[in-house]
Amino acid sequence: MKIYLDQNVLTELRPRKLNQNLNEVKDIRRAISLKILNEFLKYKEVDVCYSHIHLEEIDQIELKDKVKQEGFKEEHIELLDSFNAKFLDAELIYNEDSVRRRWNNFLQNKQDNTRSGFDDIADVMDQSMRGLMGLNTLDPVMNNLLSLLEKAKEMQLSTVDSFFEKPNEYNELLDVEMIRQSISNEIDSQIKNMKPEMFEKIDSVNFTSKEMREENKVKVPDLHLKEESEVVDYLIEKLSFDELEAIQEDTFKKGMNTENRIVMLYNLLNSVDYCRDKYDQINKKYDGFRASKYDGYHISKAYNCDFIISNDKGFLQKGNAIFKSKKINKPCIICTSEEFITKYIDWNDERMNDLLELNWPGHTKNTKITINI
Repeated sequence: MKIYLDQNVLTELRPRKLNQNLNEVKDIRRAISLKILNEFLKYKEVDVCYSHIHLEEIDQIELKDKVKQEGFKEEHIELLDSFNAKFLDAELIYNEDSVRRRWNNFLQNKQDNTRSGFDDIADVMDQSMRGLMGLNTLDPVMNNLLSLLEKAKEMQLSTVDSFFEKPNEYNELLDVEMIRQSISNEIDSQIKNMKPEMFEKIDSVNFTSKEMREENKVKVPDLHLKEESEVVDYLIEKLSFDELEAIQEDTFKKGMNTENRIVMLYNLLNSVDYCRDKYDQINKKYDGFRASKYDGYHISKAYNCDFIISNDKGFLQKGNAIFKSKKINKPCIICTSEEFITKYIDWNDERMNDLLELNWPGHTKNTKITINI
């Protein structure tokens, strides 16, 4: 059984957070469902899966107290490690690397990307995605991309030259000129594709909610009246999705695989206000677009898993609408932590007996909470 945890569930499963929730008794049923889930995820038959999106969100934890900030990050890594979690790489293959090693590599890559200039390019691409959602204009963003690509090429070539200036074991094994030429060809190819027509195409698939609803006469109430399995297919028909796919594929020279389609459909659902999240709420403390983008990526990364567990209602509804559509048609089940333990756990398994009754911290030792399954 392969289970992918949304970031909100992963955060709540940290031991300190679990105990805090049980003590506060704000939602005791949910708190205990998370406690049971935490234990269940450690069974050998269960593969807890995570992706680079989890690592990105963990790394973006920010607190005024920097010591506490690093402690919070460490709690997430230790939790994934306790589950012996499997990493989903770019090909959606389950990688057996330890969580700790994967985390350290992630942090090192972040430093390398900053030095090489790739962070600047990533920022421009992020701004272009915000433009597609109607949050900014695309022209200045795209114009900056050309200069950044040139800068990235210079920095990468400089890095290669610096590496081979010093004697090392690779000097005789690798062809320096071939490496330099490969870098130049790759970036020159990207620059060649950055034409004015490309920017016009990108602008033509602007996902701004108001414009899209008016142009395609999509009425939000109609969507919410439809069955989850009908929502996405209805949108595809109304919004000429195949045409949008062709524009994206031609513009970015990248095939529209299942992962890309899921992200695109997630954004489309947002754009027509179907279980709309706060992607357009951006301030110093909260970047709604980034949170929304990561939610779409989580769903796209996990489509080959058996379950995605989340306690975000909008995330659940959009994800189920996508997976149940004819366009995607994946059997992955998206549910809350409480739904998972009440509907999908085999309670005939003897190991589950100890989980049916749990000590309730903060009360007398004899007090027990029993979950009715």
